[in-house]
Amino acid sequence: DAIDSVAGPVKDLLLLRGASRSSQEKALDAVDTILSASRTTLGNARPAAQSLSTAMEGFGGAVLDGKADGESFSKPLERMAVGAKQVSPSSFTGFRMGVFRPMGGEKRMPLMLSNTSSVDRKPPPPHSDTEQLVDFSVPRSIINGAPSSVMNLVLYDDDRFFQPKTSLSDKEKIVSPVVSLNVSGIDSSRLAEKVNISLHHPDCAENVTCSYECVYWDYVQESWSSDGCTTMAATSTSKTTCQCSHLTNFAILASFDPEHHAHTEALSTVSLVCGIISMIGLGLTCIIIGMFKKLRGLTAMKITFCFSASMF
Repeated sequence: DAIDSVAGPVKDLLLLRGASRSSQEKALDAVDTILSASRTTLGNARPAAQSLSTAMEGFGGAVLDGKADGESFSKPLERMAVGAKQVSPSSFTGFRMGVFRPMGGEKRMPLMLSNTSSVDRKPPPPHSDTEQLVDFSVPRSIINGAPSSVMNLVLYDDDRFFQPKTSLSDKEKIVSPVVSLNVSGIDSSRLAEKVNISLHHPDCAENVTCSYECVYWDYVQESWSSDGCTTMAATSTSKTTCQCSHLTNFAILASFDPEHHAHTEALSTVSLVCGIISMIGLGLTCIIIGMFKKLRGLTAMKITFCFSASMF
């Protein structure tokens, strides 16, 4: 109930053009605080969570309303990072951004942003003791023919704002941060050129086989979908790269089977070899008992013979 009551005013403030910078930052702080609620609490407040995530997609347009080309805004928080940049077709050459998080420490630490003006140049880490969470690039063709646009980025530390109406199965899980990408002034559902998004995530548990899929949040179905996204060949077990023909909220969905081990083939081979050896031993036992009359006369040997024969 508390989340439902504050979501409306916070959403209005996020989208209010001309609001003071301090008011806009307070609204972001409020969203970050809401994200600290438990998954169950946010799951029960799903409409409010979806309303806030939708507002976050348009926040960049509000905060940079009327600003000159090249103006930008960024605010790293504990549970999300927000970035926006005003661009125009005449000066835009492409954009690439990385999101990083400090390594170590018991407490949650703010996310950090780093960007370059070339899609071919990797964003440098803010400092050496950071781990990268996201690397995405926006090609120049994205805003061709559009008026001045605002690129809007929101990175959520996890998926608690995006809990499906029908829960994922026990063998599926969102394992990456959720990254929201939007550009104002364009049809973001049909991009002229696909965007590349690399999302880092934990390695699969030892001896468990996992498959990773690029997905986006479908607001209509209130579920994760892979339509319009291609999962590229993995170059690392802890990073998955996506190519998508639209802009929205993206994440990596892992499918795994705890009972399916990576060494299943080796274990099957060992089991087969041991089974063959056992069958040979049983066969030899039957042959030896059958060859010697004195052995056949013994009650224990008769039992052994019958038991060995029954195992075939």
